[in-house]
Amino acid sequence: MKILFCGNCQSSGLAIFLRRALPSWEIHDLPHLATHYGEFTEEQISAEHEWADLVFFHHKHDGAQNYPTKSPKIPMSVWYQSAPFMAQITPEMWLDYRNNGGTPEEAVHHDFNYTGRWAYCTQRMREKEVDEKVPTALRLSWLMDLGRKRQLQLTCNHPTSIVFLHWIDSILDFLEVTKPCCKEWEEECIANPNLAGLPCEESATSGARKALGLSWGGRDI
Repeated sequence: MKILFCGNCQSSGLAIFLRRALPSWEIHDLPHLATHYGEFTEEQISAEHEWADLVFFHHKHDGAQNYPTKSPKIPMSVWYQSAPFMAQITPEMWLDYRNNGGTPEEAVHHDFNYTGRWAYCTQRMREKEVDEKVPTALRLSWLMDLGRKRQLQLTCNHPTSIVFLHWIDSILDFLEVTKPCCKEWEEECIANPNLAGLPCEESATSGARKALGLSWGGRDI
């Protein structure tokens, strides 16, 4: 079986995990097709789609991906939760904070509407799954509710290893493929949150940890 993942940076993690789960399959990925279209030539994109038996994809930000494929393409969820991270606080929130006497030193402890932003991102992810016709069996938004008890992301759109493990489990179920025994793999995912090798990591602030009741984060930098 030949599988192509094309989407944002999450597709490279999915390819890494599926290669490990099914080493006899051929797995390719175009990891930035949904966000940095210009990285690939039309010939390269078309050839990869023609090569694959199945294509899992993220909807592009700049238009449709109308490349001929052997089977209908399968849309995927886009994992996104920006609430816990300082880098995702809007300029308007910063201005309001400063206007109300907030200092840079105390910002890591302040509640920048973390609960409201968490709820918004979760709901938006669910809506996108419906709007983009992600098969119900492949939707990941249900997992977001577990993100307060355990760390499920490195940045707003870089999931941890546990998310990729759940994601691959759902893909294998969707394909009706027997899943490998992965007790040791799960333990490895817990020990190393970034088996996918995604760049950049952020830490949730102590303010986010308190407001959201997180069991992780709080390493103020």
